[in-house]
Amino acid sequence: MGMLARMSSLTQKDLEGVLALRDIAPGSPAWSLLDTCARRELAVGDILLHAGQANDRMHFVLGGLLSVRLAKTSEPLTTIGPGGTVGELSVVDTMPATAFVVAEQPTRVLTVLGDAFWKLVEASPDFARHVITTVTAQVRRSTVSLVRSLDANAELEASAMIDGLTGVYNRRWLLDRCDRLAARAAVDGAPFALFMLDVDHFKKFNDTYGHPAGDAVLVAVAKALVACVRPSDHVARYGGEEFVVVLPGTILERAREVAERTRTAVSQLEVRGTDGAPLPTVTISIGVVALSVEAALAPLIARADALLYEAKKNGRNRVEG
Repeated sequence: MGMLARMSSLTQKDLEGVLALRDIAPGSPAWSLLDTCARRELAVGDILLHAGQANDRMHFVLGGLLSVRLAKTSEPLTTIGPGGTVGELSVVDTMPATAFVVAEQPTRVLTVLGDAFWKLVEASPDFARHVITTVTAQVRRSTVSLVRSLDANAELEASAMIDGLTGVYNRRWLLDRCDRLAARAAVDGAPFALFMLDVDHFKKFNDTYGHPAGDAVLVAVAKALVACVRPSDHVARYGGEEFVVVLPGTILERAREVAERTRTAVSQLEVRGTDGAPLPTVTISIGVVALSVEAALAPLIARADALLYEAKKNGRNRVEG
């Protein structure tokens, strides 16, 4: 770390380019305070501020270049050249420094200790305005960064809950979010139903026409499911060629009607393979259940799955439940 030394005689030239001090007239109380402050000479690589450590002083950059880094060896977030300031935020809020400040070049700084800092604020309206402007800008940048981070996390979370092929929810979303919906319905005594479906003879589509054709079938089925339900209902790909349609606030009889309408819509789809040729008619088998003694989604899906295979055993392209 460079040496700390008292400036024997502070001159206006020493402070050229320091915007916060530009309008302080010689002989003012503020100038007298600055004249008692120390000057630090930093060598390349010296650390002026340590992230996580308390800081009770701000620094005016008189010459050279500082960088702001999240870690000692990370890439610089920004740089601060002659006329810039650093450290005022942690002096104002008395919290530890949030980043490392490192000398990129041999650098001279004028260091103002906490007590002198506040006296300087009182003595110079121009300096006080600078502090307010600088701190506000730092807070705003932090807020913008936080909002962007939250938005990015929300987008990432959303993408992790969506099936990449069909665009409907995936099994993770179903078992996490819809489990909560089922539990809430059980507590409130509200109706709650769902149906599970499977594309009939799906292996034949893949084996005969290729996996791209099978993918086209799944995409078409998913679109048909979404078109057949309300905005408040939920469609999820459970795995492979299986889908689950969740119907909050729906009694079993009504769920059967929705399932039958969905079965009919899928049987009327016109799906084409990658060569443009029409594929065989797509049909689905469905098992429909409503919440009864269960307070969780898993046993409800298990009952729907059993009814789904009952539908397959009874000839496919039908609804059971």
